[in-house]
Amino acid sequence: MRFIITAQAGTDETKAGAETGFDERLLVAYMTFNEEMHKAGVLIASEGLNPAARGARVAVSKGKRYVVDGPFAESKELVGGFYIIDVRSLDEAIQWALPRSPPDLAPTTCWKFAS
Repeated sequence: MRFIITAQAGTDETKAGAETGFDERLLVAYMTFNEEMHKAGVLIASEGLNPAARGARVAVSKGKRYVVDGPFAESKELVGGFYIIDVRSLDEAIQWALPRSPPDLAPTTCWKFAS
């Protein structure tokens, strides 16, 4: 079964437009996590995303689409990156997402792909 694990961009304390500096320790933790999943044969893809200030949201109001440029007010809901993994169950996906994730990773969500 394929799952996507999304990593939130930050915590409730993170300001929506704030760009944090480069954190080498966090990068090494992510690379180690990616390598563990790769060696276990479960990792299909993974990517980090740019901060909200560099994004845009397409919204709809009264049947018309419009663009809202970042940064966005609700930073706690932004996706900072994702992993696509292939495992046997939701429980196994959770085991990959929870205890092995880098120490400073914000909350994650596991979703099963539609079959």
